[in-house]
Formats: sequence, structure tokens, C-alpha cells
Amino acid sequence: MPVLHYRVHILEITEHETQLLLKQSRRMQSAILDELDDSHWLIDGRYISAVEKVCAKAGITLTVALHG
Repeated sequence: MPVLHYRVHILEITEHETQLLLKQSRRMQSAILDELDDSHWLIDGRYISAVEKVCAKAGITLTVALHG
């Protein structure tokens, strides 16, 4: 069956230490819907601004990639 995934947000974090740091945040724990593989997390769209704030506070620069 064809499926359209609308407004899907995937966060790619390749560094293990950074992953551990982010997972300590309660906001990140709420935002992560699923861990797709070792470096990709499916993020709930309602928490995008919270994810940006957590990353900024940790000194992590996010890059946005649009596909489609």
C-alpha cells in the first residue's frame, strides 16, 4: 500500500558521546519516537523547537536537510 509520510523529522547524530548526552535530556526523551538505526532518530514534530534548544544548549549545531 502506498504511504505518504508527511512532516517526518529525522535527527541524525553520528557521534556516540553526543547521543548519550542528548538522551539524558527529558525533552529529548519525549521527542524521540523511535531509533531507526545507530545514528538516526525519528522525532515528534511537536518537539522540534525543544530539540533545537537542547542541541543549542549542548553546543550542537543542527543542519536542516529538505528532501522531496
